[in-house]
Amino acid sequence: MLSLPVSDCYRFVNEFFIEGHRFVHKNMVLTFFRLLRAGDTPQQTPLTTLPPLDSLSPLDISGAFVLEACVRIDDRTKPNLVSTASEELSAFRDLMKGSVDMKVPERLSLDTRVR
Repeated sequence: MLSLPVSDCYRFVNEFFIEGHRFVHKNMVLTFFRLLRAGDTPQQTPLTTLPPLDSLSPLDISGAFVLEACVRIDDRTKPNLVSTASEELSAFRDLMKGSVDMKVPERLSLDTRVR
């Protein structure tokens, strides 16, 4: 078994800020956001205070926002709830067609379990 010091296993990589809004439309939670960064120079440690919003720059140089739509359900083991939520998301995607290009993400990329 290989034993590494804690400093070699965990180190600060980067930090981002989220600018956006959250809306509720019927049963859906819509999050409209973009990621911001504190500057172009790499950071060695986390910031201790929040920088002014004017000093932050978008991570995506185009300044584009992301629209995330999700339906919260009580129990994912009930197929009727899952199918109803899926139908609501499809109806919302059809409603937004022509205004916003909405795509379904890959299911495995949404897995939050530690690997």
